[in-house]
Amino acid sequence: MNKNIIVIPIEVKVREFLPKLYLACKIVANTKFKVYFGGQRFLTKKYSPSNCVVFDKFTYAESRSNAPFHLENRVIMQDEEGPVSYNHISTVKKRYDIRQKKFLDFFLFSGVKDLNLIKYLNLDKTKIKILGLLKLELLRNKNRKFFKKEINEIKKNYKNFLFVPGHSSSYRSKNQTEFLYKEKKFQDVLSDYKNVKKNYYALLDICKKIAYSNPKLTVVFRRHPNEQEDKLLEYLGKIPDNLKIIYKFSVTPWILACDYYLHAGCQTSLEAIMLKKKIVTYMPYKVYGHNNFKLTKPFFANNTNCLKFFLKDKNKRSMYKINNKVKNIAINLKEGVSYDKNFINFLNTSFNYKMFSELKERKNLINNVLKKCIFKILSIIKSLLVKNDIYLSFIPKKYYISKETKEKKFLSIEPHEIKNIIKNFNNIYKKKVRFKKYSDSSFMIYR
Repeated sequence: MNKNIIVIPIEVKVREFLPKLYLACKIVANTKFKVYFGGQRFLTKKYSPSNCVVFDKFTYAESRSNAPFHLENRVIMQDEEGPVSYNHISTVKKRYDIRQKKFLDFFLFSGVKDLNLIKYLNLDKTKIKILGLLKLELLRNKNRKFFKKEINEIKKNYKNFLFVPGHSSSYRSKNQTEFLYKEKKFQDVLSDYKNVKKNYYALLDICKKIAYSNPKLTVVFRRHPNEQEDKLLEYLGKIPDNLKIIYKFSVTPWILACDYYLHAGCQTSLEAIMLKKKIVTYMPYKVYGHNNFKLTKPFFANNTNCLKFFLKDKNKRSMYKINNKVKNIAINLKEGVSYDKNFINFLNTSFNYKMFSELKERKNLINNVLKKCIFKILSIIKSLLVKNDIYLSFIPKKYYISKETKEKKFLSIEPHEIKNIIKNFNNIYKKKVRFKKYSDSSFMIYR
């Protein structure tokens, strides 16, 4: 096979599925690449990529032995968690371990501000590519058609609403987090983590107060996928009718449809910035990345002042300001800069040769009932250990995420889901992109 293949895995379906599939279609339509696309846990169950480009969403250096793509492929990586500039330097050093230089062919970043935190890597400039943030491309006028159905439904049910994104994304318990960051050098990270949590509970409290003091304003709180609605309601207690706790759709159509956007340190604020929404930030506790969030106004650290603001005329445009420095966080916040165009140009210039890519069928697959039963039992035992935090000293970090949490992040991709998105893409861009199923939740996208 002389067709080049790029492997694009997804881990958190609600967040990654549409942006990554959109990018896959753009790649296929504008390069010589095919795209092997699907769930991170499924792509390599039956096949092993060879002589491919692997678009790693992030793998820890110490986990490379379990995901040794670098041995037979060219590996590029952009951290799916978002721009590096939002992270504490200790977290960056943990994620961008110096060993990553051996495993990665290219490091991809969102903006020039990211580079300030990875200077210690002493990377060759030719290995660094600043492309922007992929999810922002779906906010372009043409691409909003992907969300037409969701936007219409939201606007039909909610008018003049304040949107609040839930961003308590921690999938580990307090004990797990403290164990992972128990080293002295990470104590400042733990302190930062605690302030993030304090800000989040402060956000929940003020949402309730805003709703009570503004009965004509609907406050829509879209909870995070890892949050449980019953736990949120238990914390909030009795809430007014105009405060809605919702988990439906990805966050993007909500931001597209809202009138106002309130957050306490959420990176989806970049989407609100892209759309020039009326953004209000409420962060009473200082966290790393604070300066990024202060690039939009109004910014409140005081509960009383924030509440007073919502009692005033919110429609005055002069109250809402976006500093031009935001483009240093994500380069495609700048007018005329496109992530997918940057990415396609990068592929066409960096891999402009026949790679003879192939997907090798794995041998000795687990295919008998006995082995499946054993793995099922082991999975149940692991889930119980994870749930009760009684394994921290003797189970590897890679097992700290329970099966239930993994399934919340990603359960499956069905062919009809791929078909609908590709059909929309072909209609919008007048292309003839196709797909075929390779195995469970794994597909080849091609022309």
